[in-house]
Amino acid sequence: MSWKSWLFPSRVTTSSTTSPQLIAEQYIRAAQQKASALMEPIGALALPIVAGSWQCTQATTPYLKPNQERFTKEPLIQKAYILNEFLYFFIHIMKRHANDQLSADESKKIQEIVLPIVVRSAAVDAFFGHWPQEYRSGIERDFYKILNDVEKEYTTRTEQLVARGDTYAGPIPPQFSNLRVELALSSRLALAVLDLAGYEVEEARPAHAKDFPFASMVAGEAMKILSAGDLRTFRELVAKASRSITVYETETQKPWTDFMREFAAQGNLVQQTKDAD
Repeated sequence: MSWKSWLFPSRVTTSSTTSPQLIAEQYIRAAQQKASALMEPIGALALPIVAGSWQCTQATTPYLKPNQERFTKEPLIQKAYILNEFLYFFIHIMKRHANDQLSADESKKIQEIVLPIVVRSAAVDAFFGHWPQEYRSGIERDFYKILNDVEKEYTTRTEQLVARGDTYAGPIPPQFSNLRVELALSSRLALAVLDLAGYEVEEARPAHAKDFPFASMVAGEAMKILSAGDLRTFRELVAKASRSITVYETETQKPWTDFMREFAAQGNLVQQTKDAD
């Protein structure tokens, strides 16, 4: 089923939101009781993705407009959609760092252990944790499908930018000097958020000049997380998380999938990443 088909079941509401960072921390603490050596660096990677996405989402809240076409019945879902856009962006950057410095197998392992924590805590339980399991499972499945589509778009855009040699056109602030690709991709993020926030977007740009400052703010919030926030060492966090998986498998003589399977079987986490490869 489509993402929208899960949004308006008549017997549930979305009257409250739980901090996705808090939920992610709860997942990680539970997992650390079983494999602390593995989960500490995994948490150090997953938590900033969740916290950074939430921080950016909160920054947009005062500027949201009623989006009558999509969110008339459940306005809070507008915020959930916007959170997802920031999650897609940071997850893409994580995958880029993993693919750049790790083997294909190592990169896949990072994604398969980090994504369930990020997605379940932020995209599902933060807004929909009180919904029946059948609806939450549907939302989670659809998140991965949309993530896969957005990931392809980001990847294609990156390849085109790099091929043209203009990853970002214009003066680069010093704090973004090593983030030229990310800065260029943030424009796509900003437009997606503007559209969800109730602003008009035409021909890949804000339809009205007065909306450009909001677009710049959206991109700027994401770039602050990457340049000065907890993801400023994103590449190193990915590398450390990968090493922890290797150490865990070496010391236990068990694949990390055994641990995740046992953890999921206890009802702590639903592992659902096959659509995100």
